[in-house]
Amino acid sequence: MPSAPPIPVIADAPVADAREVAEVAGVLARAFADNPGFRALLRDSDGPRRLQQTARGMRWAVLAARRCGAVDLIRQDGQIVAVSLRYLPGCYPMTLAGQALMVGMGLCGGLRAIPRFIRLDQFMLRQHPHTRHHYLYFIAVDPAHQGRGLGSALLRHLCARADGDRLPCYLETDTPDNVRLYARHGFGVDSEHEVPGLPGLRMWLMTRPPAA
Repeated sequence: MPSAPPIPVIADAPVADAREVAEVAGVLARAFADNPGFRALLRDSDGPRRLQQTARGMRWAVLAARRCGAVDLIRQDGQIVAVSLRYLPGCYPMTLAGQALMVGMGLCGGLRAIPRFIRLDQFMLRQHPHTRHHYLYFIAVDPAHQGRGLGSALLRHLCARADGDRLPCYLETDTPDNVRLYARHGFGVDSEHEVPGLPGLRMWLMTRPPAA
């Protein structure tokens, strides 16, 4: 049987207007609202409200990546179905402009959630590598389109960019299933942590060395 054609990735996508920002944020929110991380951050909210708050927060993450990093998309039938937010070498931690945008993410769950976002952000900054690398901040496939290789297509694109620069890739994840997915793409677990101040939230920190 002939192999399936490669899934086209729109690299460094120009997310140009508020409608597209909201569409990308919606994909991210539907993929992440029920993940352990957002359940811990927005633990005062039920499912529908948590989805709404996650979408609000993700809008700020998209704006920050658009300003300080890169947004990669996959479209099918005119709709955005998969997305990754990533930061190029030297672009994370973000500039003050990017950090200012990310304040909006911390506010998405109201005043009670702000300390949790701060704890997670501080944890991630403490653990973040200091050497030059490509950083995968978020990767998401709309739940209605999962299982079709879209996430793997985005990962292959990221890895190819990093290999071209002869640099490692780094990411964090909060689910064992994702650990296995990333391992299939060459990522290894650097360490595993319970996040201080966020009971029950476990994070795996992973790095992929550049291909020879």
